[in-house]
Amino acid sequence: MSRIKRIVPSENFDPYAVDDCLFRDVEDIRRGGRPANRRAMLVSCRRQALRKTPVVLLWVLSCLVRGQSRRTPGFGPIHRIPVSMAALKVPSNVTAYCSIPGVKCDGSTDDVPALTAYLVSMQKANIGVVLEGTPGKTSVWASQLNLPNSGVAGPDQGLYTQAPIVIDGMCLSADPALHDPPPTGCFTVNMTANVSPKVTTYGSGILTLTHTVFEDTGTDCNNYWFYTTNTRLDVSYNNFVGDGPGGSASCSKIFSLGGTTTTIGNAANDAFQGYGTLFFHNTFHRIQHSIDAQTYANAIQVIANIWAADNGSSTPNDAYNNVAGYGTGGLDDSGWYIAGNLVEMVNIGYFFEGTNWEDTLAFGNDFYDSTPGVSKALFHFGTGSDTENISCGNTSNGPGDQCTDTHAEFVNDLSPGYTYLGVGT
Repeated sequence: MSRIKRIVPSENFDPYAVDDCLFRDVEDIRRGGRPANRRAMLVSCRRQALRKTPVVLLWVLSCLVRGQSRRTPGFGPIHRIPVSMAALKVPSNVTAYCSIPGVKCDGSTDDVPALTAYLVSMQKANIGVVLEGTPGKTSVWASQLNLPNSGVAGPDQGLYTQAPIVIDGMCLSADPALHDPPPTGCFTVNMTANVSPKVTTYGSGILTLTHTVFEDTGTDCNNYWFYTTNTRLDVSYNNFVGDGPGGSASCSKIFSLGGTTTTIGNAANDAFQGYGTLFFHNTFHRIQHSIDAQTYANAIQVIANIWAADNGSSTPNDAYNNVAGYGTGGLDDSGWYIAGNLVEMVNIGYFFEGTNWEDTLAFGNDFYDSTPGVSKALFHFGTGSDTENISCGNTSNGPGDQCTDTHAEFVNDLSPGYTYLGVGT
């Protein structure tokens, strides 16, 4: 007991500070940090705990075994990211992206063939990769990039496994403020491939995209950029800049989650299994759709992102994000958490449009509607959506409302064809 008392009193010991500290270093290792980071983790967390005692060290090690919880200040519930000792043992390779053999980063050469060859060699060795971009450099993806996987049925529902891949552009300004233009001087991936999707990822694993500008200076409107079925996405602090002039003429579609069948498998049209996918602190410019989700697209988090005023669509009542579950009951899409997003509703009908969608929390989102008659509401829950299990508490500035619903249980009709949930302005 004497040792326990030594670490608690007047030194302002905060277990959550240790928790957050531990998370950062464990996250580094999960994303491919060097083994030396384990020592740095224990040293930095020891400083947070103020004493290097056996009690604290045992506590830290127990956290590693059970997986740590990351607190997201200002956005409500804890978001648990599982980290196990087995995951920490996955070998990784930290590489300068532009130093990969054959990759030019010259803004014109197609880097996909060389990048693919490198990723295939790492996958064959079951080695995860962290690819660090060089600010100011541009890598062109002018052909389809198919991320490699094991091709062998794994223990999780027979899904192919996929070694973790991290693309870190190392650019702190990739996620600018609301009214800032797309940043310059960052590491940029120019996705000019005239094919849909431009990137496929079907293996059971994790793809992390962070601190990078993804753009398309081509002319291939309406092609998806990233398509995943079984891969969990961690998409944070990026800037996505679509092709075309923007506004109502925007036509880029960024992420497609899952196919349209209920099959759990390895085919391109199989159901989504990348549960825990996160979109955090990204900025979207000149895009039509940012996220289109289909069968079993469950447990998705969309937090603190920005949709700038230069996005939009020429399609009436279109939405930046579309959730389309396969059916009602156990066939719907559920478990979404949508919070703290800033949305300029200039040339778009809805922020989210959903069918067969339930058990979702949407809270603390803020939007500005400057085009009366075009923007309808933040959320529209259509056929098969059980709105009794959807919480919607958001703010608005303009004629649009927080949520709309086509179900009969909401009888307060404020506009022909729509029934409103929540208090609009």
